[in-house]
Amino acid sequence: MTHMPGYVRSWITPALARMRSEIKDEVENALLKEIPQSSEWTEINLCQKTPRIIAMVTGRIIVGLDLCRSATYIEIATEFTKEVMATAISITLIPLFLRPLMVPILPQLWLTRRRIVQAEEVLGPTITSRWLQPQNQNRTEQVDILQLMIEASENCGRGKKDLVVELLFLNIGAVHSTAMTITHASVPPT
Repeated sequence: MTHMPGYVRSWITPALARMRSEIKDEVENALLKEIPQSSEWTEINLCQKTPRIIAMVTGRIIVGLDLCRSATYIEIATEFTKEVMATAISITLIPLFLRPLMVPILPQLWLTRRRIVQAEEVLGPTITSRWLQPQNQNRTEQVDILQLMIEASENCGRGKKDLVVELLFLNIGAVHSTAMTITHASVPPT
């Protein structure tokens, strides 16, 4: 797996200033799509809406415009996080000596694996088409983490599935932690 903190320091942080207009555009799009536009009081489920909004906005930085607004990508980005968390919790409930026997048959693990296959189907064509573009063309047209990961993987022997799994785990950090922070910050203190 790639060194994610290195991506953050060397590429994401400096790129955020350049991507300000794209991020603003995506925040506006996500809010219009997910929050009902009404002059009347409308109740919303923040725990449900926030991860979707964050998945769209961070998706713009992670996979670019062509994928970040895809309903399937948004579902993958939000549900994979839940499935990995459920798998981790389930594993901790199994006694250590039974884990080698029980973990492979956990339903949560199968859901997670199925989600990875779904992500390969959605992200795979984009990864392949970017791999086939000339390197100098990639760098000027694509400004997202996926492009950086593709360029970094060229000399490492990592394949499409490796990149998909890395993107999914990057989404966990981006979507889950940010959504939880926003949700918790929005609850009035008791």
